Amino acid sequence: MGQVRTLGPDDLLVIAGEELVGPVKNLDRALRRHRAGLSMETGEESEALAPLTNRLPSRVRRLVLDRARVIHLPGATGPASHRDLLAALMDLVVADERGHHAVSVLADFFHRQAGEALGSSAEEWVGALTVAGVTVLPDPGGSVAMRLASRRNAVDTYHTRLVAEAGRIDLSLLADDLPPLVVDNLIGGLQIDVEANRASPFLLPTLRRWRRMLVVGQPGSGKSVAVREIAAHCASRADSPVPIPVLLPRPLKGQPGRLTINSLIGDAVVNTVSDTDCAPLAAYLREEIGQGRALVLCDGLDECGARAPWVAQQLEGILTSLHPSCGFVVTTRANAQGAATRLGLPRVELAPPQDLDATIDSVLVACAEARIPSRTERPSWQHDVPGSRTRRRSTSICSRCRCSPLCLLSVARTHRTPTSLQGVQRCCIAR
Repeated sequence: MGQVRTLGPDDLLVIAGEELVGPVKNLDRALRRHRAGLSMETGEESEALAPLTNRLPSRVRRLVLDRARVIHLPGATGPASHRDLLAALMDLVVADERGHHAVSVLADFFHRQAGEALGSSAEEWVGALTVAGVTVLPDPGGSVAMRLASRRNAVDTYHTRLVAEAGRIDLSLLADDLPPLVVDNLIGGLQIDVEANRASPFLLPTLRRWRRMLVVGQPGSGKSVAVREIAAHCASRADSPVPIPVLLPRPLKGQPGRLTINSLIGDAVVNTVSDTDCAPLAAYLREEIGQGRALVLCDGLDECGARAPWVAQQLEGILTSLHPSCGFVVTTRANAQGAATRLGLPRVELAPPQDLDATIDSVLVACAEARIPSRTERPSWQHDVPGSRTRRRSTSICSRCRCSPLCLLSVARTHRTPTSLQGVQRCCIAR
């Protein structure tokens, strides 16, 4: 079935086996009679053809029955010439002419499954080869195994790029040449305020329980960081849903008449992997959504401007169509939360940071490494520039006025006097 769409005008579908038992042993004769336009001559032929016919969708049934051929290869997994044929065929699919090794790996795999009376899929076969160190050649337009390898590579690239963003804080507002700062377990420290809840629960465990929520926050409060950190966290764990991060203004650039789940998938895919990986990755994400194993992360509803109400309406339709187990998160500033209420998502607000001393110190360390050539002078610079009293005051300002993490950069840049800090406080209140 998986091979049908790749068939050329002269291609065949081959069913090969070392030992044909049960109805399959009469399948070759039954297929020959079918191709000749003859009715089945014996009950055994009818019994051989029926399982295949019943499992094929009507749109491809005739094509498969016309192209299918059965090859009996006795002793194929033993030291015989038949094994060379299988290895030669396998060399068309695997890299580095490792066809013989690939045949051995799959033979062992099939024998183990036969002993346990288990079935398997082509995806598991590719996985078995990968575990054994055999590389299946990726090709989005090739055979089933090659298409699966292409998809596996695309998914791995997708996850790797999402994970690589974990904990990164951009310091370019301080200076263009400052590298990003990486904070360990940044996702673990993100807290939210929930109505009728005195304490500020942590974002991640709450999302695990709820699966769906509306996250409201001030400009620069960390909404996009939260989306990025959730995506990185999920991408790094096999038991987590597949994250699909989307920046909502991007799908609007083409002035679409409507937004669909494919629009959101397209945004997540195009901005994460190469053009060749887009199609297999998109197909994988659609499958995961259909199975309820995905988490759609929609960032920046407020950034859609005047179209925010329309986007919310479109998201409502998408949300209604999703598998009930799919997660769904929307982030927005307060100015667009009215439009977002139609989604019916439980609302949370990002809580202000409680202790910024360690983060400010990390920012100053990064600045010192970029600006102070002498390592021996860096500690004194870090101590003298902010001053302990100023640092304490800066963190209390951030907690008291509920400002955004962007204030950290302002504090680090304007920390020299209490007067400049007052300016930062007025800026934060204005935000």
